[in-house]
Amino acid sequence: MTWPMTSDDVIITKKGAEMEDENKTEKKAARKPVEHICNNCRLYNREKGECKVAVLIEGNEYHMPVFPGDRCHMEQLGIEVQQVR
Repeated sequence: MTWPMTSDDVIITKKGAEMEDENKTEKKAARKPVEHICNNCRLYNREKGECKVAVLIEGNEYHMPVFPGDRCHMEQLGIEVQQVR
């Protein structure tokens, strides 16, 4: 083949495309589910060691102190956490 390549120079077989799809499927199956702990959560403030989810009590904002290995307290309390921008 010479450069520049043209579309005639590249041949993708159906078998090759099927193998690529199989590889993607295998990679997805090999992934471990993400553990629901604070250290894996975007709402965990590592600097302060607290959850970024604010709890409002009489108009005052509070953040629950947590450890990196704690399970999600909001999930345990049955509170649905929604990301708001």
